[in-house]
Amino acid sequence: MKLKRNSDNWFDIILGGFTSTLLFIPVCILISTEFNFEINFLHFILPVLFTIYIQWKDEYFSEINTKLTEKNNFEIVAKTLNNLNWEYFKKYDEIKLRNNKFYLNSLDVTIITRSKKIFYNFNYRNLIRSGRPAFFFGISTILKMIFIYNLKKELKNMK
Repeated sequence: MKLKRNSDNWFDIILGGFTSTLLFIPVCILISTEFNFEINFLHFILPVLFTIYIQWKDEYFSEINTKLTEKNNFEIVAKTLNNLNWEYFKKYDEIKLRNNKFYLNSLDVTIITRSKKIFYNFNYRNLIRSGRPAFFFGISTILKMIFIYNLKKELKNMK
């Protein structure tokens, strides 16, 4: 399942991918000089390939199988978000998070509940019209892990 994108998506991907790659190249150079790698093209190819992979993966939803109805899945997600003190609103068939916390400002979180499945996506938001970054200090990964942990805990309590 893929995210629905607006018309600025290509601008976000190209410019965000370019800046993410430029920020990642020095890291690759430092690592390669530390471990005495002699292959110089890896300094540039590795960050480009990694950024392309992250941008591609960013558009797809991850899923959790629950074997519950859509209504029960929504209740579990709502309870999980309330326990985390993350404010949310329902937009059509999606659950979106409000920017009520400092660490949520940079994320665009989308959760969709279906029968037997919960789909989720933690994306970075284009904050300053300079492209959507492909990665940003692991904030998305950490918050996604916190959400999944609490969601699975609620699923265990439900059964």
